Amino acid sequence: MRKLLTSYYAIVCVPCTLLSVDYVPGDIISACDCDGKALPCNGQRVSVAEFPELFAVIQYTYGGAGETFGVPDLRNPPY
Repeated sequence: MRKLLTSYYAIVCVPCTLLSVDYVPGDIISACDCDGKALPCNGQRVSVAEFPELFAVIQYTYGGAGETFGVPDLRNPPY
């Protein structure tokens, strides 16, 4: 079963094609039915082991340490 993301933005976790567009890990996209290929940009901490390709790109830019790293929090963008 597919899960709709609740954040307006998502960050791509693995190389993929969504809606006929190619994305790489770290790309920020509008939230859509991403079928597990993207995480909501809600500031959560995720496992380095579970998302190694995304970690290779953003590392600890958005927080975290050791075995977890943070994804950006874009729930309330400043525009």
